[in-house]
Amino acid sequence: MKSSYVIAALITLVAVGWVASGMISLDGHPMAAEQDLEPPAAVAADEAGPLVRVRVRHQRAEDRLDALVVLGETRASRQVEVRAETAGRVEAVPVAEGARVTTGDTLARLAMDDRLEQLSRAEAAVARWEDRERGDQSLVSRNVASRRTLMETREALEAARAELAAVRLDIERVDLKAPFDGVLEARLAEVGDSLSSGDPVARVVDLDPLTVVAKVSEADIDRVSLGQAGTATLVTGEAVEGRVAYIARVADGVTRTFAVELDVPNPDGAIPQGMTAELRLPLSTSRAHRISPAVLSLNDQGAIGVKVVDAESRVAFHPVVLAGDDAGGLWVEGLPDPVTLIVVGQEFVRVGQRVETVAVETIAANARALAEVDRAALEAGRAPTDTIDTLDTLGEGDGPTVGVSGAETPVPPGAGDPAAGDEGDDQTGSPGSHP
Repeated sequence: MKSSYVIAALITLVAVGWVASGMISLDGHPMAAEQDLEPPAAVAADEAGPLVRVRVRHQRAEDRLDALVVLGETRASRQVEVRAETAGRVEAVPVAEGARVTTGDTLARLAMDDRLEQLSRAEAAVARWEDRERGDQSLVSRNVASRRTLMETREALEAARAELAAVRLDIERVDLKAPFDGVLEARLAEVGDSLSSGDPVARVVDLDPLTVVAKVSEADIDRVSLGQAGTATLVTGEAVEGRVAYIARVADGVTRTFAVELDVPNPDGAIPQGMTAELRLPLSTSRAHRISPAVLSLNDQGAIGVKVVDAESRVAFHPVVLAGDDAGGLWVEGLPDPVTLIVVGQEFVRVGQRVETVAVETIAANARALAEVDRAALEAGRAPTDTIDTLDTLGEGDGPTVGVSGAETPVPPGAGDPAAGDEGDDQTGSPGSHP
């Protein structure tokens, strides 16, 4: 039993000694931490050898209009269901669905039935009681009849007049008319339908102005005000401008958002109800840089940013704050103004490393010049050049100047000659040297 304890103790001592040996250098001093070590040979070679070439863009900050952007949909500013106000059978529906209507246009007509007979009887009753009133009034003036008789006659006359007015109103209600200018969205009754008072006949919508309804979060609702200008972009790409006409004061019980309505002109009714729209409400103006999402990178701490080149041609990392996006790219804040932004090759360089830069503006000029040289070569019956680097190997001569990898080289008149292309050293770099 004791021997097993001794063996275990020996094994423990050997293990501890082996671990400790890794922390002691051969000369007896503690080993340096990894971050205190000298740079590896590859790093030193980067400084001593040819510099890594990166593609850069020189750019300045631009004025960016900060805006609140939410999704919404188009709705008619007014929508009404026209209902029957009297009973009857539908005799005609003269307006087709989708047609534009103006105030007072007949949407449907009910059959008259016996309404004209009722009108004749009511008119005759009124005439009879009016004659009776004149007679009673004459008798009262001669003290032949009592005033009570005259009052009863007048009461009957008013009842007859009320009946006549009701018959006339009923006849007017036979024609169901448009309450405002708009579009007949739907016919809810057809010829031959029997309607009761209150039955729907047609649906009319007013599309001018058109209302864009969106839901704004409770965190942003205080940034919106009545009369504020805004733009609604439809799924078709069409953009229309308008002003905020309504802001809800009560939040939606489920989403905790507030309804906001933007009224936009739609005089010809071309924009229908129910289209998805992006509502953009301008808020303020700020300075920011527009960049491509491809240039973003992360540093060792996980911060998002971009790599730039400073005045000493060394790589630097700048954290950025995303301020928005549009069709042209991302808007970011936090960069110096102006800035030399690395747009190609940022993945292959480290912070503090010296680099050789090639401006995208130079590359664009190279491409234009190469196209011009190729065009001239083809017109002269010569073979075009293969690459921009070929132009850099043609030697001195007259002709257009083409920037190659940041330099500018005169292009001789015979640039398109295949024989000329064999002169000079081949300057096509390795795959990793040209962005």
